[in-house]
Amino acid sequence: MLKAASVGANKLWKAAGKPRHSSVYNARPSRKRYCARLRDKQAMETQSYTNDLHDALLLKKCCHFLEVLAV
Repeated sequence: MLKAASVGANKLWKAAGKPRHSSVYNARPSRKRYCARLRDKQAMETQSYTNDLHDALLLKKCCHFLEVLAV
């Protein structure tokens, strides 16, 4: 939904000649919200991956691993 609003607002702005001060220009923040949402989503995915990896490493039995390695 944000993407469609962003694309529509950007097309309208370009069709109007890319004005810097108008109601068409003021409707463009949907593009900024869309881009910000993408960046937030990418950061959350990285954070989630890092947290899951950390939790998995905490649950490992390193003593068992060392015993297997010694054999």
